[in-house]
Amino acid sequence: MFDLYHCEREPLPWLGLKANLSQMLTQPLGMVPLLLLIVLAVVWLVPPARRRLGLFLSSLPLWLYLVLLTPAGNGILTWGLTTWIPRDALAPADAIVVLGRGEALASGRVEEAYRLWQAGWAPRIFVSGAGDAGPMGRALLALGVPRSDLNGEDCSQTTEENAQFSLALLEPAQVQSILLITDNIHMLRSELTFRSFGIRVIPIISETYSSRGFPLPALREYLGLLSYGLKGRFFARSIPDLQTLGFGWEGIPISSQPSIPDSRINSRPEAHYTIAVPEELSS
Repeated sequence: MFDLYHCEREPLPWLGLKANLSQMLTQPLGMVPLLLLIVLAVVWLVPPARRRLGLFLSSLPLWLYLVLLTPAGNGILTWGLTTWIPRDALAPADAIVVLGRGEALASGRVEEAYRLWQAGWAPRIFVSGAGDAGPMGRALLALGVPRSDLNGEDCSQTTEENAQFSLALLEPAQVQSILLITDNIHMLRSELTFRSFGIRVIPIISETYSSRGFPLPALREYLGLLSYGLKGRFFARSIPDLQTLGFGWEGIPISSQPSIPDSRINSRPEAHYTIAVPEELSS
C-alpha cells in the first residue's frame, strides 16, 4: 500500500520572498525604468570627475538585463546549465526518484517515470515534493503502477530537502543508485545534491525549457548553485537519519490525499491538483 510520508510544517518563510522577487524580475516594463532611474541617479550624485566611471558601472545591470531578454542571452544561460548532462546515460537503477516542480511540469514527469518503470529500468518509484507528491502518486496508480512499487514524501520544499528526505526514506531499502527525473536546467543542482550523499545518480530529463522569454528559471538555478556551493552541499556527506530531520513523520494512504483541481502552479505545501492520465499509457 502506498503510504505517502507526511510531516506537519509551515512553508519556509523565504520562499514567499523569493516568489515576489521572481515576479518583479520578470516584469521588463517595471525593471527597465527602475534600472534606468538608478543610472540617472548615479550620474546626478557622482562628482563630475568620476561621472564617466559611475555611468559605466551603473549601466552594466541595465545592459545585462536587456541582453538576457533576448533568446541568445537565455540560450547561453541554459547551455551553461545543461551542456554537462551525459547523452545516452540510461542504465538500470534501484529506484526512480521524481522531483516535484509544480502542476505545469507534473504530467511529463509522471509519464517519464511510468515508461522507465514499465520498461524495467528500476523496480520502484519515489515521488518527492510538498504538494506535488500526492498528485503524481495518484496519477502513477491510475496508470497501473502497483502500490507496492510506489513511495513518496510530501514534506520537502527545496532541492536540498528533496535529497535529504527521499534518501532517508529510501535508505532502509538499500537504494544505492537512482534514475533522477527533473527538468534540464534543474538537473545540475539536483544531481550534485543527491550525489553528495554517496548515491549514484543517472539523470533523466523530463522537460526542456525554451530559450524564448525571460530566463528567470535559468537565473534562479545559477543563484541556487552559488548558494548551495557556498553552503558546502555538493561535498560528500552522510544520508541523514529520519529522527534527526526534526519532523514527526507519518504515513498517509494515497487514497486519502485530497484531489482538488487547481490550475495554478503549486507554490505552497497544502496546494493540490490533479494530473490527467494519457490514454496511450493507461491502455
